[in-house]
Amino acid sequence: MHEKMKDSARRSLEAVLALRPGEKFLAITDDAKGPIGQAFRDAALELGCPAELYMIDPAARPLTSLPLDLTEKIGPANVVVNCFEAFAEETPF
Repeated sequence: MHEKMKDSARRSLEAVLALRPGEKFLAITDDAKGPIGQAFRDAALELGCPAELYMIDPAARPLTSLPLDLTEKIGPANVVVNCFEAFAEETPF
C-alpha cells in the first residue's frame, strides 16, 4: 500500500505543486494520517529534495497556536503539505 500512496504523492508533488529537485519539502502529519505524510516525504526524497516529516504531538492538541519548532521548519520550506486530522477548535495553518 505504501508504494501506491508514494506514487500518488509523487505525481501530486510533480504535477500540482511543481516540486523540483533541491527544493525543501515539509510534510506535517499526525498519528491518524501518518502514513500519508510519510508517503509524501518519501516521494519528495525520491525526487531529490531534502524532505522532513513533522509529527504533531497528540498531547498538544488542539493546537491554539503553532508550535515554535514547527514554525521554524515551515520558514525555510519551499513546499509544505498538511496531512493531519482537523479539529474545528484548532488555529488554522
